[in-house]
Amino acid sequence: MHKNTFLISQYILFYTLLCSTSLKSEAKQAEFKSYGMVAIGYRKDIIKNSRGEYLVKYLDEQERKKYKVKFKRGYFYGKECGVYKPQSGEFIFVMDEWGKFYIGKKIDKRFHHSSFLAGAPAASAGILTLEEGRLTSISAYSGHYMTSKIMFKQALAKLHSEQVPNIKDVMQKKTLADRLNNVVRSWVRFFQLRYSCEREDFPCRPD
Repeated sequence: MHKNTFLISQYILFYTLLCSTSLKSEAKQAEFKSYGMVAIGYRKDIIKNSRGEYLVKYLDEQERKKYKVKFKRGYFYGKECGVYKPQSGEFIFVMDEWGKFYIGKKIDKRFHHSSFLAGAPAASAGILTLEEGRLTSISAYSGHYMTSKIMFKQALAKLHSEQVPNIKDVMQKKTLADRLNNVVRSWVRFFQLRYSCEREDFPCRPD
């Protein structure tokens, strides 16, 4: 009798552990689909200076925390001197597969969309402007990731979940030049493989 009770208790314990492990693995699944950069983006990032150092900055995990956005009641807050404050200005942004938003100022040949995730695939990328944390405009422009409609919709879905107001009103209206540019970009995307590789591992490997 006692032996059967012991076996049953062991079975229940095993089943509980199995279920908890399964739930944890499901929780770790990415929220959004990510896409690698196009070849043009990588060619920009592998340029070196006279000392053999890469010009474009790639952030490590610790450095990345400085650029992470915290949403409060639909407003964008960024870290300044260790304190989260409402942000203002024009920024480039990237969202990873977990829905984490990163924003920063673009510096030509120094800090690009690829800098945030160190060249890794992104769920979305573009440009946005803020006034005291309030989103005033957003676009899908990124030469590195060639942000597609699907990628841009993922960013909008994340912003909607964070209760960012008037998202449709602040989306930049496309001009004729923008539409022609999008046609060119779509052909570039069609003929180029998206890449996913580590900075030290060139030539890059296709997905």
